[in-house]
Amino acid sequence: IQNQYFMKNVLTLFFTLISIYVQAQIFENPYNAHTIPDSLRQNATVVLRKYSVDYAVKTDRKAIRKEHRIVTLLKDGSLSDFYSSPYLAYDKLRAITHLEAFLYDGNGKLVQPLKKKDIQDQKMFDAWVDDNRYKILNFPRLAYPYTIEYKVEYEEDETMFYPNFYPQEDPDIAVQNATLDISIPSNTLRYKEMNMADDDKVSINNNTYSWHFKPIKAFKQPAFAPSAQSYLPHVMTAPHDFAMGNYKGNMSSWSAYGQFLNQLGKDRQVLTVKTVDSLKKMVADCRDTACIVEKLYAHLQNTTRYFSIQLGIGGWQPFPANEVDRKKYGDCKALSNYMVAMLAAVGVKGTYVIIRANDPVQYADFPNPFFNHAIACVPMAQDTIWLECTSQKASCGFMGSFTDNRLALLVDETGGKVVHTPKYDEKVNTIYKKSRILLDSLGNATIQGENQYAGVEAESLEHIAEKDESNQRKHFYKSFKINQFNIKKLVYNRHKTRIPTVDEHFELSVDKLASVNGQRLFLPINLFSVWNAIPMEDSARQYEVQADDRGFTQIDSVIFELPIGFKLESKYAPIQLDSDFGQYEMKVIHNKNQILFFRKLILNNKIFKKEKYGFLNDFLRQVIKADKSKLVLVKN
Repeated sequence: IQNQYFMKNVLTLFFTLISIYVQAQIFENPYNAHTIPDSLRQNATVVLRKYSVDYAVKTDRKAIRKEHRIVTLLKDGSLSDFYSSPYLAYDKLRAITHLEAFLYDGNGKLVQPLKKKDIQDQKMFDAWVDDNRYKILNFPRLAYPYTIEYKVEYEEDETMFYPNFYPQEDPDIAVQNATLDISIPSNTLRYKEMNMADDDKVSINNNTYSWHFKPIKAFKQPAFAPSAQSYLPHVMTAPHDFAMGNYKGNMSSWSAYGQFLNQLGKDRQVLTVKTVDSLKKMVADCRDTACIVEKLYAHLQNTTRYFSIQLGIGGWQPFPANEVDRKKYGDCKALSNYMVAMLAAVGVKGTYVIIRANDPVQYADFPNPFFNHAIACVPMAQDTIWLECTSQKASCGFMGSFTDNRLALLVDETGGKVVHTPKYDEKVNTIYKKSRILLDSLGNATIQGENQYAGVEAESLEHIAEKDESNQRKHFYKSFKINQFNIKKLVYNRHKTRIPTVDEHFELSVDKLASVNGQRLFLPINLFSVWNAIPMEDSARQYEVQADDRGFTQIDSVIFELPIGFKLESKYAPIQLDSDFGQYEMKVIHNKNQILFFRKLILNNKIFKKEKYGFLNDFLRQVIKADKSKLVLVKN
């Protein structure tokens, strides 16, 4: 019996040790999808099992960048689509010197190395003249979950772009292991850490800076929150001294970086005598700077077009103004530089500006090169005129959602300085809707409407206003949320003023706008501006709260002409809601055979602490309830 007991314990210990060993082997295998902790699976489409970037500065003109990713794809989604065919960009200044990739099944078993035929090499934009290319890794699809891996090494002939590292690039991504290592010849690295846990912050060993991130959980994209950049952890790094092409620069201050950009633009704003004389005649009748700017901007739009030419350092250096003047095309840098040159030719000081388009996040306290667009501006005593030089349609002086309300770097003869582009808020972004609804006793109606969209709110209709009537009608049928209506008249007028507007005039015939029940007609009280973004409950809110990223004002004024013999069954008490996030007002007034309906909704773009989310939730739910009200008409 004792021997049996002894053997039983030995066998139990043996199998326990075997189990521990097997589990350890599985856990150490980063390719096995089944070893991902449940906490990292939750809310995740993909899991970064390993994400490492190793950046080593070799000389003032050369750096080696190594990237290694092991990614487990858990389910369908836009991120899994991306990672099943990731692309690796390179160009004349950044060559891929080594690349290998592998595919694993759900158990971590190697299915195949990626073959040469599965790596597609192509231009980034076929229609442009540039040296930007990318390799697309076309991994075969497997049943979920499965894992891909790739290792890529770059040799970079510039040292202006140190890594900008996001371990978690999207809320749908979970991160199991992420590291960033930067080695430099001397202890001169500048860095900025955002949204970092204390344990994830930098460690320095000799001239190597290292960041090792603890596991990061995926999460659902929070509703009514600022840009994801404001809460995702990331590290920005940048040099003091750097080189690009045959140029050297310093980035210790914005002023110094602007001086480098001045080097790139030196002697590139010269125009021929013939062109200068022509421009002076063009603005000869102008009596103020605004008039001069408007005429030259119209000339730019009417005679040039956008075309990207970016070869080598040409991605940062504008083409000479006289070349743009001769060829009548250029990219954002070339056209903005040309605009500044034309202004200078007639005695107006304009300035060249670089900016991050489509991305509002930039840091005044951390000089860096992460810009992707160029514009121009004309500083004035009471105002600054901002000019988007790549568009043949934009209003003079209006930035729009592409470049509004963000930091930019203004470059003049003294260097660079950080400036802020115009902010378009609820005072500028407005929608005014006026309509008259003639209702008959069967619930049918004729609607006559005049709407005006201003500021950023006009952007969605500017391209519609330029289309033919057939396409305008298709757009209106899709956007107007009422069944069984016909367009009798539809006209759009676009006004390219400093704050642009689009007018929309229409006449509709609508069948059964109101439903009939005995002696009563029931119809929606708010036909045109119903708020339907239902806020979700979020008791464990972790992020700041923002009702709208810019802010807007909607005002609706409707006159209902009642059919003979009908009246409003009961009065509607006026609604007035006031919140830190905005205001809501609704009134219904019965006047003889008319009902006057007035509604106003204002949402601002203020950012509040997470504790305010409940107040926004309550406010918007009251708005939704009010907007869903119905008018009840009863026959006398």
